[in-house]
Amino acid sequence: MTTESGQASGQSSSSSSGQQQSQASGAQGGASDQGQQQTQNSGGQQQAPQRPAYIPEKYWNPEKGEVRGDDFTRDFNDLSAFKAESDVRKQALPPSPDKYEIKLPEGFKPPEGMAFEFNADDPALAQARNLAHQKGWSQQDFSEALGIFASTKVAELQATNTAREAEMGKLGATGAQRLDAIETWFKAKVGDKANVLVSTLKAYPVAANVEALETVIRLFSSQGGTQFSQSHREGADEKGEIPGYEGMSFAQRRAAQMNRQYGGSR
Repeated sequence: MTTESGQASGQSSSSSSGQQQSQASGAQGGASDQGQQQTQNSGGQQQAPQRPAYIPEKYWNPEKGEVRGDDFTRDFNDLSAFKAESDVRKQALPPSPDKYEIKLPEGFKPPEGMAFEFNADDPALAQARNLAHQKGWSQQDFSEALGIFASTKVAELQATNTAREAEMGKLGATGAQRLDAIETWFKAKVGDKANVLVSTLKAYPVAANVEALETVIRLFSSQGGTQFSQSHREGADEKGEIPGYEGMSFAQRRAAQMNRQYGGSR
């Protein structure tokens, strides 16, 4: 009894142990198969290369994981051309600001009857030269800038001349003589202090200003008994009282009249 029971128990134990080993072996085999499957899945998904840090993002194609060749080549060529142009400019750059020549560009032509010249001593020219050198301008660049400045000044002068002619037209055929008469009278009264007034009046002979000054002269002269008139007729006969009157210019006659009337006082 004891022996049979022991044999049965041993067989049962051996069978149970074998089943456990078989289950463990099966579990290990399953884990191994699962691991192989995961490895295959992981290996089957190929990731695109990452953009290197030294390549700008605009040149990188993230889908293909490569450089955008056309964009890179185009920008590289543009950069090369820019550098070449810069090198050429440096070669044409005068060695120092004072080496820029004060000359207008070829083809610059002022209107007929007009001329334009720079004042070599003008401080503005020295400033322009310094700026041109700092900006890396060539002599041609500098001359073109001078041409723009000259064109502006010529246009201003044209406008001034047009306005002056219009005002002189208002003064009539004797406009120049009227200006000379005012100049003579003021210089006889105040001397060189009248120089600025007279020069300004002749440069910009606004008809209203001329008429206003003539009125002042008439009012002032009327206090002495003999009136000033733009027709240049006096109360006395200058031909008989002023020696050489017939051979005098208009300005000389007016000066002689002033000296006779006011005794040459200023």
